Amino acid sequence: MKKLLSVLILLFITKYNYAQFYFNSVIPSDENCIDGIYHPAMEISFDTILLLNPTKFRNKYSGTTRQFLLNEIGKLISSEKFVDSNNLTIPFDIFKINNSYIVCGQKFISKDSIGELWYAQLSGDGKIIWEKKIRTNYNNPGLLKISISRINSRINFCGTNVLIRSSGSAITSHGIVVITDSIGNIQYFVEVNDLDTTTLESYYGITEDSTGNVYACGIVKKDDLNHDAVIVKVSPDGQLLWRKQIPSPEYNEILNSGFPQEDGSILFVGGSANGDFFAPKFNSVVLMNMDTSGKINWTKRIYKSWDSYNASCIEDAQGNILCGGTSRFKDTDQYDGWICKFSNKGDSIWSRVINNYDKIGEQFFNIANASDGGYYLTGYSWIEGNNSSKAWIVKVDSLGCLVPGCEKVVATEDIRSGKEKEFVMFPNPVTERFFFLSRITVDEPLQMLIHNLQGELIQTYKFRAYEGHQYQLDLKEDIPSGLYNVTIVNAKGMVLFSEKMEKV
Repeated sequence: MKKLLSVLILLFITKYNYAQFYFNSVIPSDENCIDGIYHPAMEISFDTILLLNPTKFRNKYSGTTRQFLLNEIGKLISSEKFVDSNNLTIPFDIFKINNSYIVCGQKFISKDSIGELWYAQLSGDGKIIWEKKIRTNYNNPGLLKISISRINSRINFCGTNVLIRSSGSAITSHGIVVITDSIGNIQYFVEVNDLDTTTLESYYGITEDSTGNVYACGIVKKDDLNHDAVIVKVSPDGQLLWRKQIPSPEYNEILNSGFPQEDGSILFVGGSANGDFFAPKFNSVVLMNMDTSGKINWTKRIYKSWDSYNASCIEDAQGNILCGGTSRFKDTDQYDGWICKFSNKGDSIWSRVINNYDKIGEQFFNIANASDGGYYLTGYSWIEGNNSSKAWIVKVDSLGCLVPGCEKVVATEDIRSGKEKEFVMFPNPVTERFFFLSRITVDEPLQMLIHNLQGELIQTYKFRAYEGHQYQLDLKEDIPSGLYNVTIVNAKGMVLFSEKMEKV
């Protein structure tokens, strides 16, 4: 009996803790609906994910927000309206507390054509327990990030108070820090005004030190196109202790995340770009380690590329940092999703590019831990023939892979000799979709062709191959079970890859 019990426990752990799920899902909607997921995914159980999708309408001046439930393989289970349908709610961050969630963002009041700060507590199944709105003196404010105090359970928010023109362009903005009690009652509202009405200041990341001081980080945009990172420190009683604007003539920089370190310092992470508008373009991930007095201990820039941006970062159990964002291989309109991992000392560990739509830009806005050790990435992508952005969620394993083993480094000579394949498919057999990994770069249009055994062309997929990129193909619903030939050819018809596929 004891042995049987041990086996059952092992099976339970294997099934629910170590099984890795993979998906790359875009949620379809009408062409007039502009969608996107701006907050981290909420895993409300091992097989259910909750998303809040704000929709702006292209054919009328309004919008709505829907609550999506997805299963563990990224399939939409249900879709229903979230909160009221008259005012668009845009959630930017979410934080789990026990069996409930704190969420923050902006609520757009349609009748007044004005945005308000918005935050709420949701139950474990996504229902509102309470919600709060704050109208400011400007017309487009937003709460962008949450941290929960480890000392007294207070809720810390950071964001921006923006004044915009009717065209949508910003006139000026101030960074804000809001501190509430555990049920959302405001204790302190700190608005940082540098008295320069030509600058834009916003805070994208917030954290707390061991004594309850709050740190918010972000960006100061100036008229001369030079953007500086900025950090503020707020005391537990809501006093602004200091503000550090970090000028760097060589770079345009932004900070979007902060992580307390074991030595008492704070690690801030963000993006760094070439500060010379006329010089060759490049981007990097920037790390700034700072002590609690505001002194910078060290700065490091890693993952230098032609154009990449990490929009949001999280920390794993070992103190490593993972970021989700977007990457562009060269000067085209095609941006792809991007995930990278590095140590808290600035040592690069790995990075992956993930593609869904191959013709125009797509990106991740947020990243979240999954219970199986992998990660969820949320943002927007596109659907063929639908000329508007759509909600996009990707689930990768602990190594950032959609194709297991994508981390394997393959020598070029092994590909040339045929020892290793140029492309790797997963899974096979296939039910509804499969992923494939490119191990080569072919900067020209390629086609994946699927034929049945009678030689009839069943489906095609056009793409450009870049080394390390991971792609997805959804099979047509009317493809019957059976064996198929999958080939990848270039514009001249030369076969680069061939494999049998079983549809089940």
